[in-house]
Amino acid sequence: MSTHRLPILNYNVVPDGTGNVWAAPLSTELALASAPGNEMCIVMPAAATISSDTGIYGKFTVPNTFAAGSETLVIRGILDGAPSTLVIAFGVQLKANADDESYDQALGAQAIASASSVSQADEDVYEETIDISGTTFAANDDVNFFFYIDDSVHTYTGLFLLTGLFFQYTDA
Repeated sequence: MSTHRLPILNYNVVPDGTGNVWAAPLSTELALASAPGNEMCIVMPAAATISSDTGIYGKFTVPNTFAAGSETLVIRGILDGAPSTLVIAFGVQLKANADDESYDQALGAQAIASASSVSQADEDVYEETIDISGTTFAANDDVNFFFYIDDSVHTYTGLFLLTGLFFQYTDA
């Protein structure tokens, strides 16, 4: 049994309609001295700029090597501001659809991960995980998702520059 990370930031990802989330090169968001910063990121908002959960919608297909049991959403990005004692909080809502199931279904209940008193500094890479094993997935399902900054918990005053979002699973 092996653990795999399927990248799910793809052409199906679109910012929500708030205008508080956008795609940009890292170099336009950070004051870089050495790194080229040409790669793209999704700019996620600071707590003070939002009044509701704010993020991106997307879709991915569960690989045919998938075996249920330990599904995790892995979030990777760069902190644009020192977090100190503030809370960084992410959430996700998912809906898996199999062949011959209606597409027009609401997303499932939210799954949340949050961390306070984070030791990283401004411009550090930050990784967080959300346990999503409560969602019913099957191999080859199409999964619609809403990934967001959780407004009810998030107090981080900096931007979060999302550089990776992964569906982590074990194979059969």
